[in-house]
Amino acid sequence: MDEEIKAIEKDYKDFYEKFTYLNKNTFSINIIVNEDIKRKQSIFVKNNILTLVIKFNNGYFEILNENLETGYNNIFENIEQIFNTFCPITFVNFMKQKIKSKLSMLS
Repeated sequence: MDEEIKAIEKDYKDFYEKFTYLNKNTFSINIIVNEDIKRKQSIFVKNNILTLVIKFNNGYFEILNENLETGYNNIFENIEQIFNTFCPITFVNFMKQKIKSKLSMLS
């Protein structure tokens, strides 16, 4: 398994309900989405869960789901961009918590 994918599984548990390795560079995640994303991706969302199939290749992430509406292409520089696209509220809360954690370490 790619170390980057292992780190995602470990460090970003707040964003997904299920993480599945498909091969050494590809994984799927079931992420919890809000109502806005649910409306945009209605054919892909079941019970507020969107399953994304993601391939990590040469330093970027590609969403392999066909016909998924991302607002632009399906290639992302990092996993945070994917979470910010598909679960923005959770992502903002995650980043706030991360910043608070770093600030408390500096105190």
